[in-house]
Amino acid sequence: MSQENVEIVRAWVAKGVLNVTEAEFNESCDPAVELIALRSGTEGSYRGLAGFLRFQTDTATAFEKFQPRYEEFHAVGDRVLCGGTIRVRGAGSGAEMDIPAWHVVEFRDRKISRWESFGSKADARKAVGLAE
Repeated sequence: MSQENVEIVRAWVAKGVLNVTEAEFNESCDPAVELIALRSGTEGSYRGLAGFLRFQTDTATAFEKFQPRYEEFHAVGDRVLCGGTIRVRGAGSGAEMDIPAWHVVEFRDRKISRWESFGSKADARKAVGLAE
């Protein structure tokens, strides 16, 4: 099942979170899924389909470009640790940069139940109990 979870996360990343459809969301996610983006400290987390759609809208509004480039995927029990960078261009500023992005994706009953983002590989590894 661990490799199956990795493949689900790889598919989402390859498609790009902004391009995941409602049908794909419903197929892959627990209805009560919690998405904790890096900006959740100020905006709060996103829950369920309505939260996911709000996350897509918020992200598309903030960035003209949002291209994940993840190179690492590791199964850790029922979780997947993945990361790399996200190439962004600010909607208002036009400034373009690579942002380090690491995620811990938890699964319950073969569906994504929680997707939490971290600003560093060390923080994400710590969240799954791995030493840096």
